[in-house]
Amino acid sequence: MQARLLRARVSTIAAAVVVMASVAGRASWPLFAAGAAMVAIVLAGGMQLARRRRPELWVFATTMLNVQIAIALGTVLTGGPVTPMSCLQAIPVLMLGARFSNRGLLVGVPVAVALVVATTLGVDPRYVLDNPESLVIPLTLVLSTAFYTSPLVASDLRHREDSTLDELTGLLNRRAFAPRFAELAQQASLNGQPVSVVAVDIDHFKRVNDEHGHAAGDEVLREVARVFRQRLRTFEMLYRMGGDEFLLVLPGADAATASDIADALRRAVDALRPAGLDVTCSCGVATAEGAEVGFGMLERADAALYEAKRRGRDRVHRC
Repeated sequence: MQARLLRARVSTIAAAVVVMASVAGRASWPLFAAGAAMVAIVLAGGMQLARRRRPELWVFATTMLNVQIAIALGTVLTGGPVTPMSCLQAIPVLMLGARFSNRGLLVGVPVAVALVVATTLGVDPRYVLDNPESLVIPLTLVLSTAFYTSPLVASDLRHREDSTLDELTGLLNRRAFAPRFAELAQQASLNGQPVSVVAVDIDHFKRVNDEHGHAAGDEVLREVARVFRQRLRTFEMLYRMGGDEFLLVLPGADAATASDIADALRRAVDALRPAGLDVTCSCGVATAEGAEVGFGMLERADAALYEAKRRGRDRVHRC
């Protein structure tokens, strides 16, 4: 998301600079100081984003809220309700819709509305009473932008939820797993063949994010997924179930074969050094045959994974 929004962020900053230059005669250096501070904080916030544990909160604090306040300050410095600058509060509303879910809009839109009222009615109530459009127009623009952005954000979220591919790694996701595994269970009940599942977690992955940033964590996930794909055959299915959790489904593999495959993947991760970091993984293996193949195998694989971690991590355990 950050990469896709980079061009929009740069364009927005450039537009803000143009607006400030066009009204420079009304406010002189205070407006330029406010604008320069806004640009500096936005750029600094973007540079630090990848290293933050809660990037969305960081974006709101350093970019969205800062832009709203800078626009409000510019409105006050250039005449309050006399200037149309309060209409620019619609820009951060659009930014909120592009960067957040609707929860971001629920926070940011009231802030924008409050700032519009404060910088018009709060600065010169007599002018606003004589010229109500100075308040009504920017409020209408802000609220209309929010009303149209909200369903688009919700639609985008639904589209992502309906997708069966994980955007970060390109693997199948949890949504794709259930129907395919149900088919395998039905086939196994008819032919009596074994099916194994392997639950895989990257060891101490939270530490990677906390100490090296989310960008490094994403690189670790992508590289681990790539190595797994390279070492698996086409009928062996790999899913990213969420976070650092992967699930491998091995039709026809007994417990010993599945353990060997899991150990080969474990050793491949040991040698990988994604993002320049020493990374290991733990694996839990569960196997069933015929009619015993079912979703209960996932709990057994998770239990085996937990045991592998309890025994020191960087190992394979089968139940």
